Amino acid sequence: VMVSPVPPGLERVRIDPPPPPPVPTPALELGRAPDPRFVSAVGKPLPPVSDPGGLACAFVAFRRAAALAECGVARVASGSYREAREAFEESLAVDPRGAQAAAAYVWLGEIALLEAATAASPATGRAERAYRAALPLGPPAPLGMHAEVGLALLALRRGDAAEAEGALERALRGVPPQPLALVARYLLGVARLLLDRPREAVALWDEVVHSGASGAMLTEIPFWRGVAVARLGDLDGGLELLTRFAATVPVNHPLRGDALVQAGWIALERNQPAEAVKRFLEAEAAGPRPELRAQIRAGLVRAHLALGDTARAASAARQLKAESARDPLVPAALLLIADAAKARGSQGEATDIYREILLLPLSPSIQDHVRYRLGEALEREGRLLEAKDHYRELRDKGREEAVAQRASYRLGLVALRENDTASARREGEALLRAGILPELREGALLLVAESAVRGDDPNRAVAVLRTALREYPDSPEGSRTRLGLGWALLRDGDAEGAIREWRETATRADLETRALALLAVADAALRQGREAEALEALRGVTAPPPGLRNADAVMVNRGILALRTGAPADAVQTLEPLAPRITDLPTQALARRALGVAQYELGHYDQAERQFRLAASATPQEPSSWLGAGLAALAQNRHAEAEDALLRARFAAVDVATSAWYGLVLVSVQRGDRDAFRERGTNFVDRFPRHPAAPAVLYGLAAAAVDRNDLGEAQTWTQRLLREHATNDYGTDALVRLATAAGTRPDVARQAYRDLLTRSAPADVRADAWFGLAETALAAGDPVEAQRAAEGFLRDVPATDPRAARAHLLLVRALEAQGQKDRALTAMESFLRQFPRDAATSGLELHRGRLFAGAQRWDAAQQAFEVARRADDPAVAAEAEFWLGEALRSRGDHEAAIGAYLGATYAYPDSPWAARGLQGAAQAYVARQMMREAAIVLRKLAARPGVDAALAQWARDSLARLGPAAPPGAPKP
Repeated sequence: VMVSPVPPGLERVRIDPPPPPPVPTPALELGRAPDPRFVSAVGKPLPPVSDPGGLACAFVAFRRAAALAECGVARVASGSYREAREAFEESLAVDPRGAQAAAAYVWLGEIALLEAATAASPATGRAERAYRAALPLGPPAPLGMHAEVGLALLALRRGDAAEAEGALERALRGVPPQPLALVARYLLGVARLLLDRPREAVALWDEVVHSGASGAMLTEIPFWRGVAVARLGDLDGGLELLTRFAATVPVNHPLRGDALVQAGWIALERNQPAEAVKRFLEAEAAGPRPELRAQIRAGLVRAHLALGDTARAASAARQLKAESARDPLVPAALLLIADAAKARGSQGEATDIYREILLLPLSPSIQDHVRYRLGEALEREGRLLEAKDHYRELRDKGREEAVAQRASYRLGLVALRENDTASARREGEALLRAGILPELREGALLLVAESAVRGDDPNRAVAVLRTALREYPDSPEGSRTRLGLGWALLRDGDAEGAIREWRETATRADLETRALALLAVADAALRQGREAEALEALRGVTAPPPGLRNADAVMVNRGILALRTGAPADAVQTLEPLAPRITDLPTQALARRALGVAQYELGHYDQAERQFRLAASATPQEPSSWLGAGLAALAQNRHAEAEDALLRARFAAVDVATSAWYGLVLVSVQRGDRDAFRERGTNFVDRFPRHPAAPAVLYGLAAAAVDRNDLGEAQTWTQRLLREHATNDYGTDALVRLATAAGTRPDVARQAYRDLLTRSAPADVRADAWFGLAETALAAGDPVEAQRAAEGFLRDVPATDPRAARAHLLLVRALEAQGQKDRALTAMESFLRQFPRDAATSGLELHRGRLFAGAQRWDAAQQAFEVARRADDPAVAAEAEFWLGEALRSRGDHEAAIGAYLGATYAYPDSPWAARGLQGAAQAYVARQMMREAAIVLRKLAARPGVDAALAQWARDSLARLGPAAPPGAPKP
């Protein structure tokens, strides 16, 4: 019955290299609150001056540059800044490198700083130029410190915190006066906050507060402290400080709007988007500065996205772009909108926004980042050609190495997806050669391995996968990598290595990967015919992995393998609940056939027949199901059902048809239908001469012919059995049976014995064959073969064998028939010397006597005949009596001879020697001239029933010759 395992059809589990980790892009992240722009009501104090008096500007025409500088200081002291600036400018015009020049430049910077309300004011540039012109000229220390603080203040206004920090540190090293020192420390705290060192900033402000800071500084420090505290992770503390600041300062305070914006961003960090929206809208209602609007819009983008209101988020981003197209927050906000669109599956919208961002003024690194995301979006949208164009541009011309390598890796992944293994491998190998980023190395190794194994280079794949496992032993990809290594090894011809790797995978992987590994072990083991190993692996698969196309077939295999490895009960336990659930009819039929075989082997023939018939219903075209049904019915002696099912299966493929024909043979045997057996058995051996059952059927046909006494047909079947199955034991049995039955056909028996002696038969069978061949050969007149057979028998059997004497006799007769009387006599004498003369040797003694008589050694002959006449065998004793009479008559002892002759006649009346005894007695009576007695004996011989016709005629002729000597009348025989 066809229940071979289904080829699992397990496809190689492909390695999916992981996607690259996201590109780190801090410049585009709208995470924490953006740095507040430096705006402050705190002003820098002017350098201290002493009033030079009212005459300071009276005689400037005679004192030239120095006098003009002193006049400028006098004008500052009186608050006349415009006249002071004119005086300092005139002084520098007279002598730009004089001793007064450094101080003049510092004062010009101070006056411009007073006039510079914003960073965009023209006075801001004049102040910075003046300060920078003064410092190289070495102004007095007090003025130099003021110049450094002034430069720091200007740097903070334009957003250069690093430059401000340097200037302030230089000013503080000069030990400025307290008012200036407080301002410097306050500003240094702001610079360090903007440089993301909030802890240092808080320490500086604490020092300022404890050193007697002015009211303006004390008012603003809570704002900056709130920002710093939030940066340090205390969101609640920071929000409280900023809220209190916004509530307590005048509505027109320059930092109040900043406080509301910062509070909104902190609310976002606290995952309170609704609160954030409230703060941003409040800041917007307060009429904020233009640069604050960008922060408000960006914050609203994040808040609305967090609330799921993508429409308002997109609107806020568009407003941001419209109001502040060049603000660095614009691309970040648009990027958030694009990412949100991508997350909700709107790949086209995301793609359009990425393209829009690329049209904005961006730094090269940010441009690379956005292009990379555009490539990812196009890839997800299925527009691979466009995606690859962007990836190639980044790979070949990108300014950011992290982005360029990721783009190259993406190109490899896309090529692998398109099954362009050459391109995929080229990208991966190039990355490995170039010194890949650590976070991409494992993926590149897997990319090279997968493309190599798909490109028929499993050896390279094996090497690369081993490298990946060695370098990343604890990787989440480790189990899948080892699984892929097994498939690569299998492709490379190392099945044992593959199975080892899969077994290792199964011990440490998740359930799905474990199942895939064990299925791979089962698949490889089945390919090599190692069914027990395949079964062990399948028993470990508790549930088929998701997506397995032939899960039912895999579980059916488990039952079939249990059956084929000698565990039918296990097969029943596996298949019985499974078979009814299988919807694929061929697979269901296979499961039921396996169930049928298992039940059959367990002796549950009724259940076996049921399963086979259900299988036949599922797939009527599969004849092996009918075969199983027929055999199961036959096992229950339900011959009609068995015959019907087997007839359906007999014209199938060779394997099934063979068993079906054999089953039909068995049906005829069990029914006792000899004619059907003869017909079906003949068909079976003619159709399937090499079937394992053919010898048994041939033997049965031969035995049936023997039973019919058709020895010719029996010999024909036996010879065919010997010819087609020379080494089968049935041949020996058939020959023994044929030889035993061939009593009327010694030629048939003789050939059977010959054939037996050519086979490797048991010792007792060979002895029987030697003995039978000796008898039949001698009877057929072939003393040479009879001699060889008798000698073979005597050589092979122990001397105690009861047939040994008969065998010696046959040997002697064979030698005698060949004219070798001396050898015959010698052989007989040798035997008799070895064994005592008893009933077992009486036949030999008889023949020995005849040999001695032929040689006219009458004494020896008489002695032998005397021993033989005492034999238990009547045939031997009767013949011995006759030949004893012959010996005695030859010696002239007619009286004794008559006694021996008549002993053969009357002691053994049914023996053929009884008539010969009468003949000998008549001859002895005539020799003694006892004619009357001779005539009586001759009349008895002539009238003896069943006597040989020639012997009876001899008796009548002898009576006629006696004539008148014969007395009248004779007793009735």
